[in-house]
Amino acid sequence: MMEQLYAEPVTRIFGIINGIIVRNGKSGSTGIKNMKTKKNIPVIDIDAIGGDFRYSLDIDYATERHCEEYGCDNICRCQTIENAMITSVDIPSIVDVICYKKCDEFTRYCVNRVLTGLKLYDSKNWHIDIQRSYYGEEIESVKLENPKLDEIKAKLRQIKDATTYKEKLFVALKAEYGYILDVLQEYKNFKITNVSPSDIRIGADLHYRKVNQEKSECYKNWNGIVGLCVGNDLRLIDGYHRYSVCKDKKMIKIIASV
Repeated sequence: MMEQLYAEPVTRIFGIINGIIVRNGKSGSTGIKNMKTKKNIPVIDIDAIGGDFRYSLDIDYATERHCEEYGCDNICRCQTIENAMITSVDIPSIVDVICYKKCDEFTRYCVNRVLTGLKLYDSKNWHIDIQRSYYGEEIESVKLENPKLDEIKAKLRQIKDATTYKEKLFVALKAEYGYILDVLQEYKNFKITNVSPSDIRIGADLHYRKVNQEKSECYKNWNGIVGLCVGNDLRLIDGYHRYSVCKDKKMIKIIASV
């Protein structure tokens, strides 16, 4: 049995009587000419993705010292950083930087999927800036490089400008898969729902058996939306890795078709 957690707000205007807007059977005193529309409240900081994320990544490197040669005495001032490389990327923490606190869970999920789909976890997409300090070299910043940076900004802008959950979800799916399945086009919209893992139907058995044997370390503590399901039988379309990790939970959150 599904329990709907979130639904998009709907404004119902039943009519206009003598210049008065009637909503939900009640009339308001604001005339049409004086009516003001609320401005869209931003929930995503697109420019934030271009910032320094050295605290959202694990970086491995070696150091070299030649204190006798440089005359460092008791304090090393000659240390150099060698072979610096990124070993892991904490995408959820990057999502926290991009999304404001008032950002809804559906939008946060789509941002996460965009960053994952565009392979933000790949160390080749990052530049490690090393600078010299009074005490030798240190990591100054770690930032995304172009063209990946511009590609992600473009997708985030599409999510920000989207007016429905369906539009946002399709941006995320296109970022990961490059296209939208025909079956998804048939549905009017999507919502977040609580279900039992046993209620979900696994369609791609071979793929599921494969991911079920893999170690999905990045999802071992996953508490967010598990995947995308469609139809009354809740066929799993996307999220096999997350489902394999969360399948033993009593209830999970999914995105379901409407």
